[in-house]
Amino acid sequence: FVGIFNDLERRADDGEGDIYFGISTDGLNWSFSESIFTGSFIGPYKPSISHEFVDENHIRFNIVWTSSDRNTSFSDRWRLYTAKTPTIEVI
Repeated sequence: FVGIFNDLERRADDGEGDIYFGISTDGLNWSFSESIFTGSFIGPYKPSISHEFVDENHIRFNIVWTSSDRNTSFSDRWRLYTAKTPTIEVI
């Protein structure tokens, strides 16, 4: 299982938020990445993922999200951001 997860607590506190990439073998126990953000971003809204085959044994995921329309000036609303996960070995 793979997924992307929003940190709603941080988003509620300061209007920024974080998104994390998660991997699970059973759908119940998850390992999470560090925040995919590398700087200050406006609160994320509806992130999506797509896969990318690097070679026959490796995959990575592209994560795309928009900023929200809250806690920011009008000119900073609804921007599009993207990030890639590290390469993951597929066994």
